[in-house]
Amino acid sequence: MLQIAEIISTGTLRRISQVDDLTQTINLFSKVWGAGPHACKKWFAKGYRTLDDLRAHTEDLTKQQLIGLQYFEVRRIGHSAPRMMHCC
Repeated sequence: MLQIAEIISTGTLRRISQVDDLTQTINLFSKVWGAGPHACKKWFAKGYRTLDDLRAHTEDLTKQQLIGLQYFEVRRIGHSAPRMMHCC
């Protein structure tokens, strides 16, 4: 009943609007190309919370994830990762 009263008086439920550490971290990690939900949860379980944590533990990343991490900032500002050029 308190939750209903909170929604009526504030228009939202505080518990739902707060993003927990797990959700926030997985949302960040999932933006890295090659990182799926399983890898994101595994990294979280190992205590990684930032992209710098991933950079410090590259042994836990696949080749694709390393590339995704390398170009994360490039993609974030709107540029695409370099593409292979076809020759001849």
